[in-house]
Amino acid sequence: MINFRTTRFLKSCPSNKTLPKDLAAEVAFSGRSNVGKSSVINSLVGQKKLAKSSSVPGKTREINLFDINAKCRLVDLPGYGYAKVSKKEQERWGWEMTRYIMERENLKGVVIIMDMRHPLTALDRDMIELVRDSGRAFAFLLNKADKLGKNDRIKTVKKVEKELESMNLPAILIPYSAEKKIGVSELAKLLSGWME
Repeated sequence: MINFRTTRFLKSCPSNKTLPKDLAAEVAFSGRSNVGKSSVINSLVGQKKLAKSSSVPGKTREINLFDINAKCRLVDLPGYGYAKVSKKEQERWGWEMTRYIMERENLKGVVIIMDMRHPLTALDRDMIELVRDSGRAFAFLLNKADKLGKNDRIKTVKKVEKELESMNLPAILIPYSAEKKIGVSELAKLLSGWME
């Protein structure tokens, strides 16, 4: 199993052209702007401020890379669906993400993070289609699980599983809470399997 606690910030890349040329195995995190990607990464690596989280959605505007060791890294992709940036900037982010997911040779898998209270939005579905078309491994993280009671959590998981089944998607589905550390070990195990 990979030791995620050794993770450190490597660099921010404004475009695919500026990504490292090495072949270190990468796993990317994708999700809507306010879904808590930074908090998920920080809880996984056991560090409070490694990935910058903000009260302002849409803060991640570049591809942020974090080295776990010489052979593996985590990638924080720009959040999608944030309206308070120009249309041109939204299109640029969309293009860079599409290119990264479709073309990056060393990308081993994508974790699509959704808010457990509002899963499978139209934007999430667009991202799911993109990742499916890329042929990459992928999994779904239902974040903010602590905001729902146990029964509602179970109902939501069943509902999302059913919807993914109807889309012919393999349902690797992890209820998650960065705050309460729910799902952290499951995520670590999954990503270790993808990268090792």
